[in-house]
Amino acid sequence: MQDEEQHSIELESRDRYEAQIAELQQKLENSCRRQHDIENILEEYEVAKNRQVHQAKEINKKFYDLQKKYVSADKERKELAQKLAALEKDKKSLTERWVRATSQARQDDKQRSTFLSLYHADT
Repeated sequence: MQDEEQHSIELESRDRYEAQIAELQQKLENSCRRQHDIENILEEYEVAKNRQVHQAKEINKKFYDLQKKYVSADKERKELAQKLAALEKDKKSLTERWVRATSQARQDDKQRSTFLSLYHADT
């Protein structure tokens, strides 16, 4: 009888261990699945992060290029403004000289006509 009791205790113990083993195996499989899912999520995150880093680099490059273009355009605008100011000054100077020259020509014409009328009056 003791042998039977001993044998039934061993069977119960073996069944309990087998149940524990089965439960641990199930937990291990679940854990492996979760780990695999997490690895997939991490891989997707890395891909998304790398894409965003690449986009940020492209945006920074475009911004830098636009900044260079702006500085260049601003420099050109300032140079053109200086040239325009110089041209306006030259235009004003030429206009003043033209006004003086035409005024002088009118005076010369008046003096010539006065001289000619006086000359013809004496002869």
